[in-house]
Amino acid sequence: MIFSATKNTKIHKKRRAGSVFFSCLNCSLFFLNYVFLVAIIVPARAAPITAELGTEEAWVGEGVPLLITLRARGPFSGTASFDLPETAQTFFIKEGSPSVGSETVGGDTWLTQAHEFRVYTQLSGTVEIPPIRIRFEAKKDYISDPEPHTGSTEALHFQSRRPPGTKGIVVSVEDMKVQQTWTGGAEEDLKPGDVVIRRITRKANKTTGMIFPDVDLSAPDGIQVYAARPEIHDKSYRGETTAERIDVIKYQFSRGGTFSLPELIFTWWDPVDEKLKTVTREGSAFEVQQTPSAPTRNWKWLWGLLPMALIYPIVSKVWNDLKRPERLARQAVIAACRANDPKAAYSAVLAWQSSPFSPEFSKGWNRLSETLYKDTASNWDGRAFEKAFVTEYRQARPKEKRTAEPLTPLNPGR
Repeated sequence: MIFSATKNTKIHKKRRAGSVFFSCLNCSLFFLNYVFLVAIIVPARAAPITAELGTEEAWVGEGVPLLITLRARGPFSGTASFDLPETAQTFFIKEGSPSVGSETVGGDTWLTQAHEFRVYTQLSGTVEIPPIRIRFEAKKDYISDPEPHTGSTEALHFQSRRPPGTKGIVVSVEDMKVQQTWTGGAEEDLKPGDVVIRRITRKANKTTGMIFPDVDLSAPDGIQVYAARPEIHDKSYRGETTAERIDVIKYQFSRGGTFSLPELIFTWWDPVDEKLKTVTREGSAFEVQQTPSAPTRNWKWLWGLLPMALIYPIVSKVWNDLKRPERLARQAVIAACRANDPKAAYSAVLAWQSSPFSPEFSKGWNRLSETLYKDTASNWDGRAFEKAFVTEYRQARPKEKRTAEPLTPLNPGR
């Protein structure tokens, strides 16, 4: 009896284990059937906004393609707005117009709008692009009113490598064209105050002019350099982008002598050949005449007023005073101011004195220089400059030494 009871207990346990196993198996099959039915009944839904990079690795200064695709059930309306992130040493350039298409997901047709960007960075290592928030309008169907849509892309990242042997700003392009032209000073005599203009034009494909570094503005002493705001032109045609930057530099000679303007060296990285390339544009030498002496005037008619030899010393002193170059230059400056002629006033001041001026007169002098040589529209006031010049002229004249008269004795009797 004991053996029979033990045997029945073991059989009962086996039956219970088998029942639990088949129960779990039935639950698993039910769950799989439910998932299968949901996948059949509920169609797949396309993401309204997606973004992808054209490459996972790029050189510093090389444009990385970024494609952002918008999706809607009906036609798009208006222009999409992108809140592009502000990342240090990294910026985004929109390329061309968006392309419109369609795609089928889960049996449903979605209209698409693809926007192309280029990402340029001067950072090396892992560069992360934060989520970009986007706002656009689209219809549910062709007859409904547009509805606003908002969303964000996922964060993206790529690897940026700095080319060997480079520092500072790097431009990564296959080729760069650099042209240089000079205006003024080639076949004419230069005088103090004259200006020579240097024009540098750089062009390259698959980049932006915003990444081109500034032109070196160094110049020897005796030359004032004025740089206009660079002109940047980026063009995109059928997927091909062309960048152009134009720099205009003006060199003004403040005194006479021989001057040599330096050459300019432009460097870029060729990502195809993986080589550092350079091009040099020659400098130029200029000969500037020395400051011309003030014109002399014919005062011989005064001798007819000197019939008496006794007044000869007095007349001689007056004569020498009138012939002084600084006096003649002063008269030329005042005449130019009253004629409101800034160029004549500028040359006359240089003929009078080219040494540093007082702070008060330097303000008017800088205003006169900007009027002539800087790309800013201004109305020059000759009367105000005349007043400042007369004050500067009086302060610059050497004062005559005066001998102090002896004091009256305190005690005359002694």
